[in-house]
Amino acid sequence: MILYSTVGTSDMERAIKFYDAVFGTLGVSRAPNWIDGWAGWGGSYDEGYGFWVSIRSMGGHLLRGMAR
Repeated sequence: MILYSTVGTSDMERAIKFYDAVFGTLGVSRAPNWIDGWAGWGGSYDEGYGFWVSIRSMGGHLLRGMAR
């Protein structure tokens, strides 16, 4: 079972617009309490599912030069 998925982006504004539309169609809203450089959709961590987009790598570095 997958608890959450995370993908990176070099264009956070564009990614948020895209995933708002995708998850909105599925009836899933943006997750509360997200921090700068991250956006998430789904329930809270305790609800057991989520999808996250980050403009930073897991090491905290800004993502650059990624395919769009």
